[in-house]
Amino acid sequence: MDGKIKMLDMDSLQARVKELTVVYVNKLPEYQGVFSAFADRMMSNPDQSLIEEILRDAHKLAGSAGSYGFIDLGNAAANLEAGCQILLDTADISDEGVNDLSMTLITLINLIESTINSEKSDAQISP
Repeated sequence: MDGKIKMLDMDSLQARVKELTVVYVNKLPEYQGVFSAFADRMMSNPDQSLIEEILRDAHKLAGSAGSYGFIDLGNAAANLEAGCQILLDTADISDEGVNDLSMTLITLINLIESTINSEKSDAQISP
């Protein structure tokens, strides 16, 4: 009987993890919007405070994506976070540094979109 109870508990846990993953994926468009707004701001006024904001949100996404099993997304966010940190550490917000960071940001935005689309095709997730 203990084996059956443990099996039911594991099934419940797996179902709950799946539910939480669906909730997380449904929040990804919010991240996409935030990072798209950052990309727009990078084109017009790339300053230290913007880079700090990007760093904070990239850090959050890197951790949460990885914990939900979206390793590529987590790695892309971590790359963006690292790029921000390098710019902040060197205090050199040059055109080259901003362009590199912008490309990393665009890569992340595209990967968020790809992740959303992939998950929607794999499961029924609300738009």
